[in-house]
Amino acid sequence: KEMISSVVEHAKGYYIIWPELMTKLAEILKQKNYPASTEVYDLIRKVIRRYHIDQKSKSLFEEIINTMDKICPILTEDGLYFSKFLVSNPVTKNELPCMIILKRIIQIFYSLNFQDFPEFFEDHLKEWIEILCNCVKFKCDVEGIYDEFLSLKTKTLKSVNLYFSNYFDDIENYYTVFYSPIWELNFLVKKSNSYSRFTKELLQFYANNIQYQRLKNLKQEDVNTMISN
Repeated sequence: KEMISSVVEHAKGYYIIWPELMTKLAEILKQKNYPASTEVYDLIRKVIRRYHIDQKSKSLFEEIINTMDKICPILTEDGLYFSKFLVSNPVTKNELPCMIILKRIIQIFYSLNFQDFPEFFEDHLKEWIEILCNCVKFKCDVEGIYDEFLSLKTKTLKSVNLYFSNYFDDIENYYTVFYSPIWELNFLVKKSNSYSRFTKELLQFYANNIQYQRLKNLKQEDVNTMISN
């Protein structure tokens, strides 16, 4: 895994040197061997993280389109499965692998959406709004897995913020479903370094929405309370 991601990184992408890579990885994902899927999703995450670093180019978009064509159907299927499972069941230590694989899926989602709003996600927006909303909603207070829980929340908020900042017109029919569950996340905030990234993304959500007057009923004292916690 490390060798493949390193080779791809030095080659500035996989599409020219190994065009069938995503096809082979998608075949593994379709087998529903979830321990193997976790490793595959982690590899994909590393291979495509350049999508939110590199400048726009024809070759970059060709690779992004190829990646989406090969993995997005199974990515969506797994995202729905794992997010529905977490939001519908009491979370125990046994759910740690589920949270890890779902975090990888959300990270891949972020990279694929960073450069532009792809047609696939436009066509499957309802499913991905449900995935993101489920990831925001599910609860966990189990010692030993809470760091992974917080990390998944942070990655999810980052993706939600991307959509609210860059593609709000496209999600206008769905955006209000996030307000109530994200408000509940305010009560997770603590003065600790481990919460810094989470708090940053949470504040960014409110900053984006206040700037464009999307939270007209949000009181200033509520914002102050959230910041002071």
